[in-house]
Amino acid sequence: MPAPAAAADLKLGREVFEANCAVCHMGGLNNIPGEEKHTLKRDALEKYGLFSQQAIESQVHILADGGALRQVRSGKDAMPPFQGSLSDEEITAVAAFVYSQAAGDLW
Repeated sequence: MPAPAAAADLKLGREVFEANCAVCHMGGLNNIPGEEKHTLKRDALEKYGLFSQQAIESQVHILADGGALRQVRSGKDAMPPFQGSLSDEEITAVAAFVYSQAAGDLW
């Protein structure tokens, strides 16, 4: 398990989450019809092999870089494009925030 994130990282992570993710993922949920199972809650993250800060950070990098998820590069359905919108520091911080929320069952 990774070392706990610093309080400043969690503060920045919360800010990044609220500005970029919360519209669809408030409370760790997925508010898009048909995608409800893809939440940020611990049980879903465990089910999909994403229950670690490193795994979450990797997924956020994919979202921010456009990488393997073509839909994120240009957007698709309700998912807006995120390519180039987050710095490495912001990605690490939002991953730490999501992990801390899920690990502590705080969603």
